[in-house]
Amino acid sequence: MPKIKLVTASQMRQIETFSSEDGVDSHALMDNAGYELAKAAISSVGVVTGLKCLALIGPGNNGSDGLVAAGHLVKAGATVYAAILGTRPVPDTRLLNALNAGVTVVKVEGSSDLLEVVRNTYLIIDAILGTGVNRRIEGSLAEYLKLVTDFAPPERKIIAADVPSGVDADSGQIDPLTLFADRTVAFGYPKIGNIHYPGSVACGELTIVDIGIPAGHDCAIKTYLLDSDSVGSMLPIRRLDSNKGTFGKVMIVGGSENFVGAAALAASSSLKSGVGLATVAAPTDVTSAIVSIIPEVTLLNLPMKKSGEIDGWRSAREIYQQLAGYSALLIGCGMGMSNEARLLFSNLLLSPIDIPVPTVIDADGLNMLSTYYRWWDRLPKDCVLTPHPGEMSRMTRISVEKIQNNRLEIAKEFSGKWDQILVLKGANTVVALPNGESWISDIVTPSLSSAGTGDVLAGLISGLIAQGLDTKDAAISGVYIHGVAGEIMGKKIGDSGTLASDLLSEIPLVMSEIRNS
Repeated sequence: MPKIKLVTASQMRQIETFSSEDGVDSHALMDNAGYELAKAAISSVGVVTGLKCLALIGPGNNGSDGLVAAGHLVKAGATVYAAILGTRPVPDTRLLNALNAGVTVVKVEGSSDLLEVVRNTYLIIDAILGTGVNRRIEGSLAEYLKLVTDFAPPERKIIAADVPSGVDADSGQIDPLTLFADRTVAFGYPKIGNIHYPGSVACGELTIVDIGIPAGHDCAIKTYLLDSDSVGSMLPIRRLDSNKGTFGKVMIVGGSENFVGAAALAASSSLKSGVGLATVAAPTDVTSAIVSIIPEVTLLNLPMKKSGEIDGWRSAREIYQQLAGYSALLIGCGMGMSNEARLLFSNLLLSPIDIPVPTVIDADGLNMLSTYYRWWDRLPKDCVLTPHPGEMSRMTRISVEKIQNNRLEIAKEFSGKWDQILVLKGANTVVALPNGESWISDIVTPSLSSAGTGDVLAGLISGLIAQGLDTKDAAISGVYIHGVAGEIMGKKIGDSGTLASDLLSEIPLVMSEIRNS
């Protein structure tokens, strides 16, 4: 299956313009959109004969889609009222067609007629704003939306055309008066706001429908939805005659006196991903604790000073000498920020030496990076950086709030600036590539909001790289697998109480299901 592209409102308008220039009648697209909207509404409620429906109609094309849908619902046997919430064009062919089909226009001024219809309506079509919202909802429209929210029967179904009114199609941010839908019908392409939290919650169930847009007009779109089909084509094949050497070796540099578990989780995750061998490079007191947790891991005890600290320079040299026998490097998980840890990190990754394997940098590795001037000019190529919003803030000097409000664009900007693959973790994790391509996860789950889940993700990505995936495919696949494992544990345990270690047992099961789907 082709990859699912995500578009902004302006990109969607451009695609429609290209389609029109290609000879596709815009009215035909509108007819198709309205038909698909009505079809989705009927499938959501079942038999509509005699059912009272209300179509909330806005001033633009979204409202026209709703009027077309209203006409189809009448033909299916429903009693349909249309509330015109904005100034429609004159003459309004779509409204005239709806009236001829048997749709009744309800008076909205004064709200008494609208209130009566709302109270007795069990299917509501939201065709007010669609992709057009770019400011706070105010005035009479605010009153109408509040009326619907307050007085519609609890069992009513709301079906939104393209994007629920109040959801920003480009960011997923929502207005306080957003009309939360039970189902949203995305025309042609899903919009970023359909996928991105909190807009994704306001959308309810998302249905993507073909409205007749010709192929080939989306070549400039480089933002994709993470999904099982895409990831399934990336995962390494497990041949029957395999051995541990077949699936690579990962070196994990991490762990310190107070953060033994971080390196252990990363090593366990890489092994669960299917890597043949995982080695943890850490101080002796850390490695002895790790091997008691994971007997399958191998160890590289780092040189120590008489003071009891690791010797940063000698440790970097010893790790580098070992790397030729490995296929991936992960550095940073629980590493700490001591002076010797900084020496190890800078001598290994920010010196002129050539690192022979792809590298994943996480946690304290990212925190250390952020303290060096123009570190991106010194970092080896082909790295994967995996910051959470706080680490991203330290690396970019941009506030967490601003990052969270514009995750996709900021991830794309700095992936290009740093010329590295960037995994911006959190709700709707973003994978951004230096070439401008980006992938968005539609997974939002509080089960991943606990200490250590980031270490699991870093180990998973590293393990996939070690098995032969390039850094792009490993980052994309790792994020998807990690997210699905989190969703599964959330369903098993609930929104709270999932530990990072709980994810480990799910990783191979998720990968197996993806391979077999």
